[in-house]
Amino acid sequence: MVRILFVFIISVLFQNCCYNGLRNKYDLPRSNNKDLNNKLNKNIFSAIDTTCFYENIGYYRNSKIFLEKDFSRGKIFIKFYNNGKIAKFIGVGFNQKLYTATTNYKILHDDFDASKAYMGYYSLKNNVITANQFLNNQCQMFWVESIIDVRKDTLIQKYKRFYDNAVYVRRLLPKEFLIYKPDW
Repeated sequence: MVRILFVFIISVLFQNCCYNGLRNKYDLPRSNNKDLNNKLNKNIFSAIDTTCFYENIGYYRNSKIFLEKDFSRGKIFIKFYNNGKIAKFIGVGFNQKLYTATTNYKILHDDFDASKAYMGYYSLKNNVITANQFLNNQCQMFWVESIIDVRKDTLIQKYKRFYDNAVYVRRLLPKEFLIYKPDW
């Protein structure tokens, strides 16, 4: 009886700390914070390419780029849409059943269904590209703000709350990968 009571109390505690807001059909969190969806400055398209994806290749620290060698939890991609929305795809190529990355994984177009991504918005103000993404850490959901530094085909995403900054490289993909629209 004590065990059952203990398990019940623990489960109630964990339910209360977890995000229980809006979710889509893939159980990914969505926010209805429309304040972040600003009018998009058209000058941003000279720096950001909305017809491709950007693949995370490592991180940036102390003015140096460190290439990631461990993709055992899948790869990370971001996609910019022409309506000011940004999608972050986490774990592409990761097999949930085997809990390992698939070796020599061939990327499929439905890997980039925007409803399978974490949501966000981007904008250009005073020649600075900023992004706000709705991400999770354990059981909490929060907005993460970053500044995006564009260097030719490379993006450095400098987070305001984290030490490491992500480095992305532009990847061209076939047009059939570009059919999905954000669900937020």
